[in-house]
Amino acid sequence: MSTNECFTISEKKKEIDQLRASMSPDVDKEMYNDTYQIYLILKEHNFDVNEAEVALRRILNWKKKLQLDKYDEGNIPEIIKKYFDKHLIGFNKENGPVHYFPFGKFDSRGICSSVRYTDLEKFYADVLEKDLQIQRKKKLSDGSYPCTFVIFDMDGLSFANATNKKGKSL
Repeated sequence: MSTNECFTISEKKKEIDQLRASMSPDVDKEMYNDTYQIYLILKEHNFDVNEAEVALRRILNWKKKLQLDKYDEGNIPEIIKKYFDKHLIGFNKENGPVHYFPFGKFDSRGICSSVRYTDLEKFYADVLEKDLQIQRKKKLSDGSYPCTFVIFDMDGLSFANATNKKGKSL
């Protein structure tokens, strides 16, 4: 099978059902019921159910470790609010979310010395979860999700910030 082949969800129903059977329905009900997301995980692993199951378990363990269900936006560090708040600027023609991050204006050294990596990880994971919720609500007629667009504005990015080892992890 070449990676350029296009498959539809109905053609891969057997694999989707196998992967869904390996999931516990109470772990993540939305993911369990979301055929398209399961299809995307399978597609990423060339429809190898065993590899997709390992990847799915990693995803679920990561979500559990982050405890996003207990994530409180009121406890976001001030520096994250300053640089990352109001990143969702609208929606594209297909109703997909559009984000804007002015990386050129970020003080990566200051951010890295002011917040923990786990705070940033939780913030970004929360952004992705919210995008997924938006996409589930605005599914296209074929069952797929509208695309998310992210604009990274590099205007003003200094050489010092671009080569800062800690800042690269942002």
